[in-house]
Amino acid sequence: MKLPAKIEYAVKAVLELALRSEDGKPVPLELIARTQQIPAQFLVQLLSRLKHAGLVDTVRGVTGGYALAKHPSQITLAEVFSAVDSHILEFPKPYSRKGESEAGSLFAGIWTDISCTLRKQLEVTLEELMARLHAGQLTYQI
Repeated sequence: MKLPAKIEYAVKAVLELALRSEDGKPVPLELIARTQQIPAQFLVQLLSRLKHAGLVDTVRGVTGGYALAKHPSQITLAEVFSAVDSHILEFPKPYSRKGESEAGSLFAGIWTDISCTLRKQLEVTLEELMARLHAGQLTYQI
C-alpha cells in the first residue's frame, strides 16, 4: 500500500513533535521541515489541518512554534491520518445486492477483513512509536 506524501509527512511531523515534547518548548516550523525534509509550505498546510483536528497547538512569537496538543499516549496514527485526509480510512461498506455473485460477496468480506486489520494497526500511539524508536525497532532520522 502506497501512502500519499501528505500522510507520510504528517506522521513524520507529529513524531518529531512528540520526540521533542519532553523539553516543553515549541518546535519551530523550519526545524521540523529541515529535520524531516518536508517542504515548508506543505508543512504549514499539514500543521494547520492537525491543529484544526486538535492534535497540534501553535505558539506565537520569537520563541514560538508547534507542539502537540495532547500527550503522545493520547494521539494515534489513525487520528493523524484522518486529520490530514478525512477519507483515507473510509472503506466501502459491504452490502448485499440482489443477485450478487459469490465472488462479489467473497471480495466484500475480504475487503472488510482488510479494513478491520488496518484500523487496528493504526491505533498505535505516538508514545508507542517513540518506544519502538528508542528500542531500535524503527529507523528514524533526527
